[in-house]
Amino acid sequence: MEKLFQYIPGFRSNVKWKKIIASIYYVIALLMLFSSLSVGLVFHAGPFFIFSIIDLIMHKKSTKPLFKVLLPLAMSLVIMVIGFANTPQTNTIKQYN
Repeated sequence: MEKLFQYIPGFRSNVKWKKIIASIYYVIALLMLFSSLSVGLVFHAGPFFIFSIIDLIMHKKSTKPLFKVLLPLAMSLVIMVIGFANTPQTNTIKQYN
């Protein structure tokens, strides 16, 4: 279970205040997932996408293989695209007087 927390933003550094903020965020994002699947997917994948870009920028300084940096980036991008693609269409009706 500890290895799983190394990959989740907010729990990676094992700092208490970051864990609290991340927990609040994940509860809110989970509630959004129940209200709308597309919004929930985007809000869940957003931090992973941002932090994966940061990991990619900082890759030259780390010893991580490039595959371990690009895989979360690609997965979060795919999830965000699916979320954006599933947003409901709003039909606007033009009224003419």
